[in-house]
Amino acid sequence: MSSESPTHPGDGAAPQAPSPPTASTPTQSTTTAVLKELLKDAQRTPTTPSLPTRDKGLKAYRAHTDDGMMNGSRYSRTPVSDFFKKFLPTRGPRFNKSKHDTTIDLTPFNVGSKSRKDERACYPILCDFINRAFGEDGDLVCKDVSDWPDKSLIAESKAQQEQPVSTSGYSSERNKAAFSPDTRRVDLATYRLRDEFGKECSTPWVDATLNAGARSQHAARNSFAHAMEALEIKLDGDAWTFDSDGLLPSTERAREIRGQVCDYVAEVMQRQHREFLLTVSIYRTKAYLMHWDRVGTVISEPIDLATEPEQLFKFFFQLRKATDAEHGLDSTATAIVDDADNHPSVVAMKEALAALPDEARVKPYITKAFGGDLWPYYELEVPDRVSPSTSHTFLVRNLSTRTTSPSPTGRGTKGYIAFDLEKKKFCFLKDAWRADADGVHPEIDVYKRFEGLATPIAGIATVSCGGDMHNAVGSKRRVRQETKTQAWLPGYAPRIHTRIVLNEVGIPLRDYQHSFELCSIVFDAFSAHDAAWRKGKVLHRDVSDGNIVIYVDYEHPHKRPRGLLIDWDLCKFEEELSQDSTQKSRSGTWRFLSAALLRFPLKPNEVADDIESFYHLLMLFALRFHRHRKTLEELKGILEMTYDISKYHAGYWIGGITKYEYMETAHLPCRPAGQFGSLLASLAALIKKHYQGLDKELAMYAVPQAITTTSQDDSSGPFDVSQSATDATDDSQDPPPDYAITAADSVIPSAPEPLERPLKTHEQFSIAIWRAVYQEKKNWDLGDKLPYDQFRSIKWDHSLSQGTATADEENSCPL
Repeated sequence: MSSESPTHPGDGAAPQAPSPPTASTPTQSTTTAVLKELLKDAQRTPTTPSLPTRDKGLKAYRAHTDDGMMNGSRYSRTPVSDFFKKFLPTRGPRFNKSKHDTTIDLTPFNVGSKSRKDERACYPILCDFINRAFGEDGDLVCKDVSDWPDKSLIAESKAQQEQPVSTSGYSSERNKAAFSPDTRRVDLATYRLRDEFGKECSTPWVDATLNAGARSQHAARNSFAHAMEALEIKLDGDAWTFDSDGLLPSTERAREIRGQVCDYVAEVMQRQHREFLLTVSIYRTKAYLMHWDRVGTVISEPIDLATEPEQLFKFFFQLRKATDAEHGLDSTATAIVDDADNHPSVVAMKEALAALPDEARVKPYITKAFGGDLWPYYELEVPDRVSPSTSHTFLVRNLSTRTTSPSPTGRGTKGYIAFDLEKKKFCFLKDAWRADADGVHPEIDVYKRFEGLATPIAGIATVSCGGDMHNAVGSKRRVRQETKTQAWLPGYAPRIHTRIVLNEVGIPLRDYQHSFELCSIVFDAFSAHDAAWRKGKVLHRDVSDGNIVIYVDYEHPHKRPRGLLIDWDLCKFEEELSQDSTQKSRSGTWRFLSAALLRFPLKPNEVADDIESFYHLLMLFALRFHRHRKTLEELKGILEMTYDISKYHAGYWIGGITKYEYMETAHLPCRPAGQFGSLLASLAALIKKHYQGLDKELAMYAVPQAITTTSQDDSSGPFDVSQSATDATDDSQDPPPDYAITAADSVIPSAPEPLERPLKTHEQFSIAIWRAVYQEKKNWDLGDKLPYDQFRSIKWDHSLSQGTATADEENSCPL
């Protein structure tokens, strides 16, 4: 799966820009007028680049998350009365203010700018207030969870600490200080005491060991997997009051607060199966009701708690008997919480897992997908391919693939190794929210297009079932699961909840054994990409490390591993490519996007852009897992200034100049030893030839550029290679189909002819990779992959590492 990036296909396609010119060379007379029109529209349609991962620190991640939400106009407001009508359940007893005590002590809330601020003093007051609204017969309870982090997140971050990291040179010692426990938590959370049918629920958030002192009455453990609603209280900054121009505050503190709330919302939506989430944010004596879904956020006008506290009381009163669906939970996902180990579905999965051969390379991944005892099991429904009203059920537990930079909006892609409860086999289940916009294809339709070809395409997974998700309303009516906030966010298309199940269980590409296997797997995926374009007229547009997997048939574990190119939900058909830049965001994952796309944001996607992404994929793995004599500080600089840099200008996020210059000059950020380094140099030479004079052809697609930097190149000596190992890995791979293999020196001429564009087709890249992997396989070093991830060793932010709390998350009670 790809990292969630700016870059969601048709991320709402909003508001529609005029169609850009085609890729042909523009005349000077048309360039200025077209560019002015595109830039004018760009100011109304800002886009966002890839979010920094949480590895770079919560502060950077949260700030960029809020930038994306603000620049993308993802926040909207509505009167409180309309919020109740549109987002809260209306059935059940009507709220009557005279029958309830809606008073609230605002003493600790009503503080001046210079007064001492104690947010924790507000928590018990709010818990009492909200629990009065729920009533003794309500199904919910409000708890203070502000000092007691989620045990599941703590366990995950500790597991990451057990992975080896590089601390100096190429030592594989473990650095226990590299990661701190993930202590993120909301201030208050509501939890279920009883299900919607009145049956008492288990309470995994209860923890008798909490050192809560005077707050013990309301204290509980934060649990992102079980929270129904979340509340954040702030006394030192207003982040949610719209001004007369409809803009939210832009102060540094306001950005921090919004980024923090976005982080929590993204975490809840990643851990649970939801259509939407309701939250409340309070600034002193003002309360804001919020509805979040995969398009954006609708915020109520502020409720003045001094004059109308009954409005906030009413909000929770109307939720006291709400169904799971009315709380935003997905009705097609059923959590298994009570006595899970003895549940028939779990028992069947464990029996199938035990029956897998121990030598199966994928077995540890399947074990991990269902292991542990903290995240709940779920039974997920997935539509039948032929009869969508019929569903199949799959057991899942721990996320197998997920973004490290989650956003509250966008596709929200989640991947699971799943267990098919009918076939009793393991498979892969993908859950996402697709844009319902012209030119955005349901992924299952793309697979159907491939299946309709006369000749099957090797290197593409096969589909078990899938489609759009629906809620059952009554005995016959089915309503598609889709977002609502687009009604408040002009220009954004709705997003539709979809699932697809693939028969093959893949191993993450990052777990390749050595560079020979990496390049052979990538060659398989490249060949699939080639065939998809030539035969199916489909361009993938999101080539990245998460979208290629290693497939080893666990029923035949001794067969050669194969590469599969997955995640086709960002693809375009050939006839649609010229319309690419009419969408609100660039398709793809930022680090892997071509330099041309990043520097010329109005440029349509082309085959050459995807081909270049394969090079960036290999280079990033070279930087990450191979010897290159770069210090960690130099490695950090390469990532920051070549692959991650972005600048917001005229409504578009633009990449740095360094990446483009490297493509023009065939400069390698690093050159690993041996055949791997030689292959990278050969591919870089092809890209250099392609980029000759390209900037002049693409000039009309540019906006002003302002970022420049440079990096250094280095290399190291060769290593020995075992012939028997390469022979054992290959099983008579044929040359690339449809391409003639000629002498090596004809692939990259020493004096390239001007304006030749080698990346317009796959041919030269395909020949270069094939020759390196299969014709010169004896030159590979099968011990060249380091036993640790050098990216994890980089110190991005010493004050805010992945799990370190922000200022208002510090001073927590013992874990």
